[in-house]
Amino acid sequence: MGDRQTRRRYLCALGTVGVTGLAGCGDGDGNAPNGDGSGGTDTPGVATENDQPTEEPEPTPDDPDDAAGSETDVPMLGYDPARTSAPPGATGPTEPVVERWQTELDGQLLSSPAVVDGRVYIGGSDQDVRALAANDGAEAWSFGTDGEVRSTPAVADGTVYVGSDGGNVYAIDAEDGTETWVFETNDRVRSSPAVVDGTVYVGGDDGNVYAIDATDGTDEWHFEVGLAVRSSPAVVDGTVYVGSRSRRVHALDSATGEQRWAVRVDGTVTSAPTVADGTVYVGTDSGSVTALETNEGTEVWSRSLGEDVAASPAITEGRLYACGANGRIVSLDAETGDRGWSTEIPGPITTAPAVVSATVYVGNQGSRVHALATDDGQERWTHELDGAVRSTPAVVGGSVYVGSFEGSVYALEAEAA
Repeated sequence: MGDRQTRRRYLCALGTVGVTGLAGCGDGDGNAPNGDGSGGTDTPGVATENDQPTEEPEPTPDDPDDAAGSETDVPMLGYDPARTSAPPGATGPTEPVVERWQTELDGQLLSSPAVVDGRVYIGGSDQDVRALAANDGAEAWSFGTDGEVRSTPAVADGTVYVGSDGGNVYAIDAEDGTETWVFETNDRVRSSPAVVDGTVYVGGDDGNVYAIDATDGTDEWHFEVGLAVRSSPAVVDGTVYVGSRSRRVHALDSATGEQRWAVRVDGTVTSAPTVADGTVYVGTDSGSVTALETNEGTEVWSRSLGEDVAASPAITEGRLYACGANGRIVSLDAETGDRGWSTEIPGPITTAPAVVSATVYVGNQGSRVHALATDDGQERWTHELDGAVRSTPAVVGGSVYVGSFEGSVYALEAEAA
């Protein structure tokens, strides 16, 4: 764990920052050079290929989450701290959709929406975090930060937590948009927070993974990886799992920050790990999806997609759904890595899929949201937006909420019969 003095300040209720009306709400990720992390087991990943379809396994129940939203909420990136991207019991549209509403904002949207208690929370390149009404897209409030917001908000116990390119992590009152506290790091924060048991876990471009007290913004601990941490931490059973540009996946004690293990894989890991049934799944920019055992980081299997895997896989009922940057989507057996089906959609994919109602929902830079059947990958519907989709869809209450690079937030729902 690093011994650097972390700068922070605690600012309570600095006043209302609400802005009315519908006006207002980039890319260029800036790769850091690769290098070594610190300590732990150093196990090389081995990528193999298996393109032969296999019989779909019988569904197996998912592990209960450490903490998650209700069946009608998506409170953080990937739905829950395990980043499974598959809310149990949620429903989404399986027939062609229409736009219930579209709200045009001022900046490009690289943050993904969180949807909690009838509100949609999202950040943009205009440096603002906004709360919109989920039913009609009307703006409830707007909060200005000190930099572009590419971090996806996490909402817990009435507070919105989010990072910014200005190097800060903010806690914002979910009801009125006033600032509760701000925590300062030494570089951009593009990692998306996970909130578990009163602690906010997030990575920073300064090479640290942070655990921040959710109530007052104090530094509980920080662990120095050494290179930028764009990966969003997954937190399960007292362990924080996170990737880094050092081509390693780290497992840290959630209470102390002590490193339990570190495993080298075949490429940089900028997306969030996905954790289920004692296994950590990560994608790399070398094109592999790798499964690691949670206790010691031992490799279970690795499969090559043949293209950069820039987004986290989703997992449900024993199947893993992973996306390649060139538009390939595959279904893999979560236990063995055997491929079930593979399909391609036009346009690069840089965001994670969501899986609801036996459907894989994913956006691409071809300005479309696609819905595919989980059993065979066949298209259920596709819908064109006003710009590239670099935002992971949130599927809540029969609707798909998603942002576009041109600055619009959409609510999509099934056409009326």
